[in-house]
Amino acid sequence: MKKVVLALDVQPGLNTPEVIVSNVNKLASKIPTIATVLVADPQDGRDLEWLDWKAPAEDSSKVHTKYSFKHHGYGVPQVVIKTLQKNGVEEVLVTGAHTEAFLLAAGFDLFDAGFKASMVAPLCLSGQYHQHTVTMRIWESSIGPVYETVAEAGISEG
Repeated sequence: MKKVVLALDVQPGLNTPEVIVSNVNKLASKIPTIATVLVADPQDGRDLEWLDWKAPAEDSSKVHTKYSFKHHGYGVPQVVIKTLQKNGVEEVLVTGAHTEAFLLAAGFDLFDAGFKASMVAPLCLSGQYHQHTVTMRIWESSIGPVYETVAEAGISEG
């Protein structure tokens, strides 16, 4: 099965812990990886106040990959969906920031596009443990597998 990693918004402004960044980069060194970077939409006056954060006009991913796409708001940019489809990807291993918002939206986008969307839980970040746990259960019941380890995702950690 052709797999890729989707690293959502692992970027300086969202303060992803270094252990997650490091482990996502280890995974990215083993299988193809696409990163997204959340940036402000100059046409959209809304803000992500609940994050106590304003999306910058420019930012870059902390994930070492040549495939990085900027986006506004929740979910997976259509260019990423089209790239995955064009390349015959079957399973998307989702990692990144804000499990209860960005990852959940991405999971539904990937599911709707026909992919097996799998969350790699230890490589995901949430502001609160409870929200992360609840989102994992929603993902498992409505989207696809939740892997508790990278090895469960079928990737050797060696």
